[in-house]
Formats: sequence, structure tokens, C-alpha cells
Amino acid sequence: MPPRSRLTHGEVVSALLAPLLITALASVKVSAQATTSALLSVQVASQGQLLDGAEVRSEGKLAITDSAGVASLRLSAGSHEVRVWLIGYSVDTVSVDLEAARDTTVLVDLTQVAVEIAPVTVRATRIESLIEEQPERVEVLAREDVDEKALTRPGDMTNLLVEMGGIRMQPVAPGLGGASIRVQGLTGGYTLLLNDGLPLYGGHAPSLSLVQSPPLDLRQVEVIKGAATALYGPSALGGVVDLISRAPDDSREAVVSQTSRDGTDGLLWLTRQGSGGWGYTMLAGMHRQVRKDVSGDGWADLPGYRRAEARPRLFWSGHDGSSLLFTVGGTWERREGGTLPGATVPSGAAFPENLRTRHVDGGAVGRLDLSPGVTVGVRTSATGTWYDRTFGSSAERDRRATLFSEATLGLARARHQMVLGVAAQHDGFQTAPGATFDQSFTTLSLFASDTYAPSAPLTMSAAARLDRHNRYGTFFSPRASLLYHLTSRWSIRAAAGAGFLAPSLAGDETQEVGFARLAPGPPLEAERGESVSLDLDGRIGPLQMNATLFGVRVRHPVLPEPVSGDLTRFSLVNADGPIRSVGGELFALYAREPFLITATFSRTTATELSLEEGARIEVPLTPKSAGGIDVAWEEDEPGEAGVRMAVEVFYTGRQRVEDDPYRVFTPGFTTVEVLLSKRFGAITVFANGDDLTDVRQTRWDPILRPSPGLGGRWTTDEWAPLEGRTVSLGVRASF
Repeated sequence: MPPRSRLTHGEVVSALLAPLLITALASVKVSAQATTSALLSVQVASQGQLLDGAEVRSEGKLAITDSAGVASLRLSAGSHEVRVWLIGYSVDTVSVDLEAARDTTVLVDLTQVAVEIAPVTVRATRIESLIEEQPERVEVLAREDVDEKALTRPGDMTNLLVEMGGIRMQPVAPGLGGASIRVQGLTGGYTLLLNDGLPLYGGHAPSLSLVQSPPLDLRQVEVIKGAATALYGPSALGGVVDLISRAPDDSREAVVSQTSRDGTDGLLWLTRQGSGGWGYTMLAGMHRQVRKDVSGDGWADLPGYRRAEARPRLFWSGHDGSSLLFTVGGTWERREGGTLPGATVPSGAAFPENLRTRHVDGGAVGRLDLSPGVTVGVRTSATGTWYDRTFGSSAERDRRATLFSEATLGLARARHQMVLGVAAQHDGFQTAPGATFDQSFTTLSLFASDTYAPSAPLTMSAAARLDRHNRYGTFFSPRASLLYHLTSRWSIRAAAGAGFLAPSLAGDETQEVGFARLAPGPPLEAERGESVSLDLDGRIGPLQMNATLFGVRVRHPVLPEPVSGDLTRFSLVNADGPIRSVGGELFALYAREPFLITATFSRTTATELSLEEGARIEVPLTPKSAGGIDVAWEEDEPGEAGVRMAVEVFYTGRQRVEDDPYRVFTPGFTTVEVLLSKRFGAITVFANGDDLTDVRQTRWDPILRPSPGLGGRWTTDEWAPLEGRTVSLGVRASF
């Protein structure tokens, strides 16, 4: 392992405070520009009714109308094009001439239209814009889809992204039931998971984050695939998943769900929009699952747990686009897996697996419009997670902490939208007993991006980031993308990027077997990666389509290597050959009320250098082909029955498995899920059938190995469902 480098308390604090300097530097521009600007107030209505929530845009700035239908923008004097949009209404553009230091008010009357495919606003690229106008390809799971997934699995997020091509929710650690997000053939350690742009799950989010977080408080999910280090730092080598929270809307909900496998979820959602732009949301939940041995071999196919979580958020928004978000969160959980009481592994000994988790976090996101075309943004967060684990007779603890701070300066000039920023992040990891594998990383960053629209059909963006890592040195990471509208309905996108990843010892391998089996190895190098992609988007009436080609390469990947003479122990080393992943994705969406049909297909070829065989092999647990179709029918307009029905069929193709005594390649399989819901006033009753085909890995092979494998593991990898057919019933009440 590399030698441990120490930072003093003063160095860490100074690094985390560095981003705040940009705020002070930017503020000096305000007084100089105040006399050359004007406040534009836009009141939006339709047929005499004032419209709340409409988007008002001009010169790269955005404001949202309040309950009085008014949104305000501070713009420079002169002529401006102002675009107004609200779902369910036609887009309107008005021309406005502004005089310096003179406020102006205009009234915009929108025409109501039937909605086929709703426009979506994204923010994952740091420049908030309509998804159709963004040169960077951002895939979005919209509010309606999140709402459906919140009914199918109220207690966790493992079902959120299954409909996105090129993304796989991979089960990790069968004894405890974790899951990680794999993007385009890369393992979950290359994907950065954010919440409102904050690393609330840590710099290297453990796979349990997905199974410990309910989706009820999410508005949408935004995904950028490929090397996104230039946008979000060294943990985003494979891609970024940003969970966007719901804003206050004066609603209150309670959800209770019970499964046929003795699982219970209870959630409470409270929100209120107050005066002066202030509002709050609150999500609280309690969950339980009885440990289940579905296959009857004495091993828990479904780990048991008891969990409680709470997350309040405080929001403020101003008429000029300024905003604040404060959030805190906490999770407490106990998990039980491994052998059931009285059962043993093939060696004749019991092997229980237990985990206690305590997690707390807090963060803030702020945006301040200083003057026309000048915006300052600040993000800061702190997280702490405590794990106490038992693997058989071995007990260990680890502590993880992440401190993050970032400040950006946004400049809108003519056809340019620029972002300049500084950031600092500190990740600490400690193990006990002993401190052999403790890590302490601090990264200081400078970054910049520019989105430029030289002509109506063409938009380009370029981003670059310079990271100074206290352990691995200095890295430069670029990313560029291009959007060209072939016609009003067809467009192409191209993107290329490069980045790096600081190796973490707290990966999937140690989460599965603990640190007692990890042996010190040679000093590790930072992993380096590059990605390219080409997209074609099109629309034909209510049909939206996308086709993607991609290629990814990761150099010096960190892989586990058995210790000579003792296969139950392993070390982490850099492989000599790179991981290569190439493939294609197809996506189609048909949306015409009351039907919504989604179809996806992906084909991926990912290979890596086998440390044991010395030859290239397929990356384990990466299906060659995968696809699915989701058909939904919804009747939920006022005065209608409030019925929703959805059927999802998903196919997982052949996969290579590693260190599996029963096979090298798995068979393909198909799962079916059905959701039915019916609204009775303020009450919605729902039923969900998951894996109705009752696919279970243990129908092919045992999950238990005849002898310990790499790291002393008693189980094979989980490549198919273990719990089988599960039916759940629930009630969602608004009050």
C-alpha cells in the first residue's frame, strides 16, 4: 500500500474554505453594473387565470413564476428575447426593450395545449437549461417515472434506473443485500452518486446507499454517462447520477407497504410553501424485513433489516432566480444475513453476517444573481458514516467522512454561458481494529466550462478541470460535447472526455468480505480513463427515439489479486492492461395519453486483463445484451377513475462470472413486473408484483460455494434474483 500522507487540521480547513474566495471576488462587480440594468417582471396567465410555476428565460437566466404568476429577471439595458414555458401550454417568446435603472412589467398570455412529450429542465451540467438545448447528453428519469418507482419499491432506490439503457443495478455482497450502479460496462466504483449536486453519500458511495434511501422525496434523476471528471471531480470517471429533490408544494403524504416476503415500509412526506419564498420538506421512514431463506439451503437469500431515516430540507427562492437549499439527513440500520440459526456453511461452521450503519450528513446549495449575466453558486456538505460488521467470527469497524466545498461564478455573455469554479474535498477512511488500511485524501480543484451557440442549429460546450490530489499528484481532465439540430425534430450529439480516479480500499471487494482478508500490496497508481459517445435523437409525433454508440477505456484499473499460497486472502493491484468497453444503446418512448410505452436495448462488450490467466476476458457481471419494455396506462385527470396500470418485461443476457465453481457463463433470463393502483379521493391503493416469472439464481446453481473462494467468500456472485416472486400491497394517502 502507498505510504500514508498526513495533513494538518489547518491545511484541511484552509482547503475547504478556499472556494468561498470566489464569492468575495465576484461581488465587486455588483455596484459597477447596477446602474446599467433593469428589473423585468413577467406576469404569466392563461384565459384570465394566473399561472404558478412557469419558466421565464432570457440571456441564460431563469426565473419561476410565484403564486401571483410573476417572475422577475434583472437584465442589462437593451433589447431582449424572453421565452415563457409551462407544461400543458404553448411556448411563447416576447421581445422587450429595457431602459437602464427603469423597471418594466409585461403580461404574457399562454395558450393551453395537449401534452404529448413534456419538456424537461436539467441542471447536471451546472447550466440549467431545457434538455433539448443541452449539448451534453443528460438522461432524465422524470417525476412521473420516479413516482411509479416509489410505489414498486417504496423503501429503496434499486429499481430507479432499470429502464435506462447502459445502466445496470448490480447486487453486491449477497449476504447483506447491497447494490451498485454500473454504467456502460464499468463497475459501480466508477459512478458518482450525488443528491442536489452534493456528495451526501460520500466521495466513494458504498453500495448500501441505494438500498438505504427511499425515492419518495425525489423530483427527477439526471444521469451523465462517460468520463465526467471535468464536471464533478475524480469520483466521476465512469459517470454521474444526480438525485434532484422535490420542491415544497403544500402536500402531505403517507405511504405504507407490505410484501409477501415479510417486508414493511412506512413513509411520511410533509411539505409547505410559506411566504417570502421560504418553504420546507420533510421525509421520514421506518422499514423492516424478516430474514428469508427462499431456497432452503440455510443461507439468507433476503437479508433481514430494521431501518429508520429522516431528511428535512429548507428552501428559499427569489423572483430574480436566486435560491438556497439546506438539508440534513440521518440513517440508522441493522442488517442480518449469512447463515440462519442452526445452519452452517459446507465447512460445518455457522457464518452469520451482521451490519450496523449510522449515517449523518448536512449540506447547502446557494445561487445568487449579482447582476445581469453574473451568478455566484456555492455548494458545501459534510458526511459521516459508521459501520460495525460481523463476518463469521470476525468483527471490524470502519468510519468514513467526506467534507466538500465548491464555489462557482457563472457569466452569460452574448452566445456564451461560462462557469468558473474552485472546489475542495476531503475524504477520510479509518478501520478498526488496527489502522493498516486507513486513508486520508484531499483534492483541490480549479475548473471551467463554456457553452457556446454560434448559430441556431449548433451548440458546443467545453469543460476542463485541474485537480491537485495530496496522494496521487496533479491531473488535467477535459470534456467536450456538441449538439447539432439536423431539423426541428432530429439532432445529433457527440461527446469525449477524460478523467482519473483515486483508488479506494473501501470498494466492493472489501464490502463483501471485510478487511481481515485484505493483504497489503504494492503502491497503487491512480486510474485514468477516456470515453467517447455519439447520439442520434429524433421525434415523430408522440414517438421519441435515441440511438447511442459509446467507447470507454480505463487504464491502470485496480483489481483484486489472490495472495500466493492462500487463495482466501487477496491484495489490490493495478492491472497492466486496460478495461475496454464498447457498445450501443437504443431507447424509444411513445407518449400519448393515456398510454406511455418505454423500450430499451443495449449491447455491451467489456473486457479486462485477467490477473490469473494473463489474457483478456469479459468483465464479470456485464451482460452482453439487455433490454426491456414498460407499458403504462394511466387515467388520472380530475373526474376520472384514477387508475394506473404498468407492465414491465426485462431481459438480462448472458454474463461471465468470476471465481464461480459452478459455471463460467450464466444463462439469460426474463423478469416481469406489474403495478396496479386505484385512487379513491385522497387515498391511492396499489399492488405490485415483482419477478412474476419467479426467476431465482438458486434454480440453476447453489449460492453457497463448496469451499471458500477469493477473500474467504462462502457465496458466488449474485447474477440473478435470489428472492424470487414477491407481491406487495400498499396505501398512499394525501392529507
